[in-house]
Amino acid sequence: MEYTTNNVTRQLVLNAKTEDVWDALINPEKTKLFFFNAEVESEWLKGSPIQWVGVNKKKGFLAKGGVIVFEKYKQLKHTYIELHKGTEDISTNYLHVTYFLERKYNGTELEINIDSFNDDNNRCAFIAKTWDSVVIPGLKRMFPVKED
Repeated sequence: MEYTTNNVTRQLVLNAKTEDVWDALINPEKTKLFFFNAEVESEWLKGSPIQWVGVNKKKGFLAKGGVIVFEKYKQLKHTYIELHKGTEDISTNYLHVTYFLERKYNGTELEINIDSFNDDNNRCAFIAKTWDSVVIPGLKRMFPVKED
């Protein structure tokens, strides 16, 4: 795991076609399998809103954002804020989440970059910890990591 006060980065190679990993990122039935039991809703066009809704550990989960970059099977970048945590809904509180996908090693290399923490080390560490304990293991369960 790599992170600073403004950036969290993960890289993994998943045993899946790039199209299947991409589908997991944008398909509501699949996002709930790895992303805090939340279904994602969006038109997936640049500038369109995104919403994640679900129940995680018997508590409501609500997050929202907007699409910044949508390059099918290559890159998805969006803003992100967790509203269920009481975070104030102002532009400076939105994180930027970028997924880079590349066909590699007969699988898909997925790089996840989360930034715009405004030097808030506690928030950055919290996001790193929760993604490491929920999102990354969920993706690995869906698409077992290829061994070198």
